[in-house]
Amino acid sequence: MATTRTTENDDDDRAVFEQNTRTDPRSQEIASECRRRLMESIKKIAGITKPETRGLLLSGGVDSTAILEAAAEQGIVFALAITVVVINDENDNCNHYYDAPDDLYAHNATQRHGLNHVVVRLTTAELVEKYTERTIETVQVWGRMDVRNSLVISAGMDEARKHGIEDLLIGDAADEIFGGYPFMFGNPNEHPDRWREHRDNMVHQWTFVTQKLARSFGLIAHEPFMDRELLVDWALTLDRKDCTTDDRCLIQLKLGGPRTVQTVGKMPLREAFPNTPSAWRRMDFIDVGSGALVVDESSHRYFSWPGEHNVSDQEFFSEKERLQRDEGICIQHKEHLFNIRIYQKLFGGLVHPTKQRFPVGDPRGCVACTFEIGKDLFCHQCDTYPAQQWKIDELLGLAKTTRRNVM
Repeated sequence: MATTRTTENDDDDRAVFEQNTRTDPRSQEIASECRRRLMESIKKIAGITKPETRGLLLSGGVDSTAILEAAAEQGIVFALAITVVVINDENDNCNHYYDAPDDLYAHNATQRHGLNHVVVRLTTAELVEKYTERTIETVQVWGRMDVRNSLVISAGMDEARKHGIEDLLIGDAADEIFGGYPFMFGNPNEHPDRWREHRDNMVHQWTFVTQKLARSFGLIAHEPFMDRELLVDWALTLDRKDCTTDDRCLIQLKLGGPRTVQTVGKMPLREAFPNTPSAWRRMDFIDVGSGALVVDESSHRYFSWPGEHNVSDQEFFSEKERLQRDEGICIQHKEHLFNIRIYQKLFGGLVHPTKQRFPVGDPRGCVACTFEIGKDLFCHQCDTYPAQQWKIDELLGLAKTTRRNVM
């Protein structure tokens, strides 16, 4: 994500919002259409749910805040909004709570509409110990991307259940259909078809565990951005220039913090509801926004703390070597080892309820875990990308060609 200059805090938020919003006719038309379609999608959901048992999982990000804004403009109400924030453990010397921006953004969004707001504050230990086993049993993987993000969602859904919520709206799929992920920004000079191909492949191959998690808590999850007729098929007609702006928008990492000029995606949605701080917030993954990133072994934190979850360096490297040698499975970090041990306990070994395992080197299996991969390039089972040997060969060939050209 490119940052070219830093601005001081600006009290006049509206001026910044107006500066960020594109004024050309096409962008304005797309933003208006995005607004209309999202409002219609939420209206459909409201028609089959009850206000007193309808909730919103609110991170305070672009997507979930847009859902709140679109609902409020139609008089559609929620019984409550739920935000999950990871706070300090006594073993953590770093005050990582202040690195979790969701809390302030979500509070700002609910204050605008007088919405009942429940904030679930958990330490890293509480989050991991309470929800990891249940989450792995539900999503049936040990890869940290699905597991760690699902821990936060599980905590939110558990809280929703406690408050009598039956239907929960969630902002899945906006990043996929509108190119919101930083790795989707691409190059402004590349052929537009390459960006569209990348975006389209993501949409056609997407897998969300939200519905599985919701069912495990007795909830029904509703995902307005996944309405194919209203939003998905329409979004797939958009190009990179419609969804991405290069080095012009003033974006915040934290509410009240400095703004920096950045390249951002998801512009149709940002411009559909431009007058909120969340619209011009940086795109953060769930684990970053909530503060759950502290679980990451690379920071030498959670899995090195005292307790049952502790994994010594010697133990990790020994198990890593054994799994690679005996099972053909590559684990990348202590979090992987922690998860895979729980997975083996739950499923009776390195087996999957529906996926087949293949011998090492069989192209039908992931290169890092040997489980059935199909046509997917990313393996949710173990977090490997690229998970297909042909793609690795392709990338290596491209790298060799590039080096030859440079020489």
